[in-house]
Amino acid sequence: MRSYFNHVTFHQPFQLPGMETTHAPGTFEVRVEEEPLDVVWEAYHRTLTFMLTSGGRTEAYQVPEEELDRLLAADQASIV
Repeated sequence: MRSYFNHVTFHQPFQLPGMETTHAPGTFEVRVEEEPLDVVWEAYHRTLTFMLTSGGRTEAYQVPEEELDRLLAADQASIV
């Protein structure tokens, strides 16, 4: 198993799956967990992607990678 994180920035309010209301824009940590595949070369399968948010408290939301990519693309399109 391996884990890593990166940061994403939303410029507009957004709503991830599981959120009851929209969240204020900002920069957030995204953590990814992957497990190794049983193949001859080194390869991994993503098992979990979640985003940490804060607004008085820290919350973690599991989000499919494709959904996070879609939300970030829509956010970027809104600032052009």
